Amino acid sequence: GPSWKQIQRGAQGSAVATIASVTINYMRYVNLVNVDYLICFTSGGSGHAVNLSTFVVTLIGAGGTFTGTVSTAQWKNERTLIIAGNNYWSWDISGGLVALGGVTGAPSAGQTIATFAGRVWVGNSRTVVFSAPNSYTDFQTASSGGSFIVTDETLHSNINSLLTANNFLYLVGDASFNVVSDVRLDTGTPAVTLFSNVNVSALIGSNLPLSIFPYYRMIAFATRYGFYIMIGSTPQKISDHLDGIIPLIDFTKPVSGGVANIYNILCMCFLFNYRDPAGARPLLAIFFNKKWFFCSQGTGLTVLADGFQSGTPAIFATDGTNIWKLFSDTTTNISSTIQTALWPMKVPTKMKEGQKAGVEITTAAVTTAVTLTLDSDFGTIPLSL
Repeated sequence: GPSWKQIQRGAQGSAVATIASVTINYMRYVNLVNVDYLICFTSGGSGHAVNLSTFVVTLIGAGGTFTGTVSTAQWKNERTLIIAGNNYWSWDISGGLVALGGVTGAPSAGQTIATFAGRVWVGNSRTVVFSAPNSYTDFQTASSGGSFIVTDETLHSNINSLLTANNFLYLVGDASFNVVSDVRLDTGTPAVTLFSNVNVSALIGSNLPLSIFPYYRMIAFATRYGFYIMIGSTPQKISDHLDGIIPLIDFTKPVSGGVANIYNILCMCFLFNYRDPAGARPLLAIFFNKKWFFCSQGTGLTVLADGFQSGTPAIFATDGTNIWKLFSDTTTNISSTIQTALWPMKVPTKMKEGQKAGVEITTAAVTTAVTLTLDSDFGTIPLSL
């Protein structure tokens, strides 16, 4: 059949939570004591936890608490660990925010954090610091903590993201992926931590850390030249059909991604600002089963984050102040556009004229408004059904 694209425009509805007078620029899902939270940080240096059951917002830290790039990771299900340019913290709903930087060798700064193999791993420029086994506070070498510097030329600049998935710790650079695995203790006193650190991609990486997320046994991520998945040690481009879209993405603004649960189908989802000739707007590119389609869920969305609500995948987005749950309205009508390519009819050098067109649809037993147009190089002709 012909190539085609589908665009869905859904009503944005009401925000599930609002954090007044802030600009949210980072969101991450965690589960603390069996309660689902969305941890949000802002450009003003504040932190907030949104309860995904009640949507009550709890202040983690006031404006100015966190500086530089902020990242968070879940430790067991008891607390979330936060790294920023000015300290390393632990936060939980009962104990509040506790500064840990400098305590028992803990890092005092960083840009990205992950928990892997019973340890905390913090990336700061090209250095990775890791904690002792089963500890989020002790980073001393005497306790089998430590650090290493990625000296390989495959890491062109700095580590942009640490990600735990598929029994690996991924170190993502601008144009590289490294994987850390097989973490173990050597014999001796103190026991030295051993692990494997292997470069699996020396060409494809990502400097868009908000766009990197696990999708089944793959890692999905965006680059400035397309959307990719990492299958094992092999990066694979999946956005060949979007090559005309990529140059119109505004990469001065965030590109984020996550898993969207749409009618119980888990889809790969990327949010970006699209420099549409008719006016710049946020656009969602969604991929499932080797097919792409585009969605609009509002006019002001900036950052996307996936998560869970009582074990069910869900996806959320913000305009900086308000937070919406996307693809959750099952009652409001959705306007969809299905558009084929302009068919060359095997003779692209000759002009064609459309004579007839038809469409067949299956709908529920309710009135469904359908319009059909016949397009050509010269314009659009509406047809009567």
